[in-house]
Amino acid sequence: LISLYNKEGNPVNRCDTNRCEKIGNIFREGKIYTTETIEVFDHDFPSLAEGVAVPHVIYEIERNEAYASIGTSRDTSEFACDSYQNGWYNYGKWHYSDDGWWW
Repeated sequence: LISLYNKEGNPVNRCDTNRCEKIGNIFREGKIYTTETIEVFDHDFPSLAEGVAVPHVIYEIERNEAYASIGTSRDTSEFACDSYQNGWYNYGKWHYSDDGWWW
């Protein structure tokens, strides 16, 4: 079905919202590249975070390109729709119509 839809020149997208990341001085697994000591909380309780980053990615299959939005509150349906609309206006419409407008 995806191949048939792409063959007709229509965009096929996949949307993904990854894990929300807490922002602030919170312990995270991994490496840090500094010689200084950095003080962080040893737990990642939401109350210790200064904020949250919510990544939302729209992947366009045929072109193998993606559009990413980072929100700073919660992953709501409104945020997902706004992200998709912004991705279309800033990226998608220019690839899928002759005059830059799809609808």
